[in-house]
Amino acid sequence: MANILVASVPLSGHVNPAVPLVKRLIASGHTVGWYCGKNYRHLIENTGARFYRFKEARDFHDSTIRTEFPDLPAKPLLRHSSYYIKHVFYDNMLGQYLDLREILKEFHADILLTDEWFTGAIPYAESKKLPWVVYCNSPLFFYDDEVPFPGAGIYPRTDKYGIHRNRIVNWMTTRLFFSGVQRYINQIRYEIGLQPMKHFFLINNIFISRLFIKFNTRAFEFTWKHLPRQIRFVGPVIPDYSNAGIYEWVNRLDGSKPVIFITQGSVNIDNYNKLIVPALKAVQHIDAQILVAAGKEFVEDLKVQFPQKNIIIEEFMPYALVLLKANVMITNGGFGGVITALNFGVPLVVASNSEDKPEIAARIKYFKVGISLGTGYPTSKKIKKAVTEIFANPVYQLNARRISEDFQRHDAPTEAASLIEEVLRAGN
Repeated sequence: MANILVASVPLSGHVNPAVPLVKRLIASGHTVGWYCGKNYRHLIENTGARFYRFKEARDFHDSTIRTEFPDLPAKPLLRHSSYYIKHVFYDNMLGQYLDLREILKEFHADILLTDEWFTGAIPYAESKKLPWVVYCNSPLFFYDDEVPFPGAGIYPRTDKYGIHRNRIVNWMTTRLFFSGVQRYINQIRYEIGLQPMKHFFLINNIFISRLFIKFNTRAFEFTWKHLPRQIRFVGPVIPDYSNAGIYEWVNRLDGSKPVIFITQGSVNIDNYNKLIVPALKAVQHIDAQILVAAGKEFVEDLKVQFPQKNIIIEEFMPYALVLLKANVMITNGGFGGVITALNFGVPLVVASNSEDKPEIAARIKYFKVGISLGTGYPTSKKIKKAVTEIFANPVYQLNARRISEDFQRHDAPTEAASLIEEVLRAGN
């Protein structure tokens, strides 16, 4: 049995997907240490892993990201993404590396297992001191002549015109739009003692990892002719829920009316007027049960604004419990929520303009499992039109069910654990 050191960016979308995998590794007899922000201590220790907290690295979490990074631009997408990559992820590289160095003095790890944006593992991977395995709960960030650069939010095309377009998009994005990010990262690497990256930053870590685990399947991914051998699709990670009986509103979802679920995610909840309020205005008069996961700050205010008996507003609702009953999900497009919806065959209405969400929206549109509104600030009229279209056109649900059937063929924690054990047997 092996010692496995897990490390995660301290945001729920980076931590939560690893929980079932860590539980599976521990059940198989491995010893797991988990390095993360202090906000996740209780969650991590409940898996059976030994918790190590950020010390030299900057700590934050979903609710503090805006205060810890007050200069984070809400839009446009290019500035937002560039800031996130440079300051949220890569500025923490040295602190994370120093913390790992201290942890490894007492926890003699055989392998490093991290999320895809945890940068502190890079020096260990490039020096080959430890094998690096990456888990990813996001769309695949890769590009070639047939699939355009991630973030462009446009479809793959394989015809002569499409390949020419893709090459132009890829060149402009890597050489112009994100060239400053590449230089910024290489400067950080230089200060740590690393050579410049051999590949563009978005794909470089794929090539230096031993294994790149995607919590998705090919059924909800674009098609590439050639992918690095490290990339493996293992199926979605679906969040657990327990004590369903404590949620009083579950009893109201008896199937007599369709269910509409509204969420603005866990990070982008600072302004409920982005999506929650216009979505509620759009659907409040539809004969349906309407469920809203609103976050702690706005629950009471929203209940005053929308007192209808068919509208249920809570701070938190377990996605796997709600989506088991839902007929449509209105969302900001976070990957975890989207994947969970598709796992239960639920079509989506997506309003997105930050992080990786335009890429997720592009896949939703490409596979016709929902409607992308093309903005993070949609009008009620636009939302209502999309919801009406989904209820009227069965193609969205049929396509969502087709992806659901593919997802059901996989057990992500088991498949991922098996691949990690292959790496352990091979050694470094």
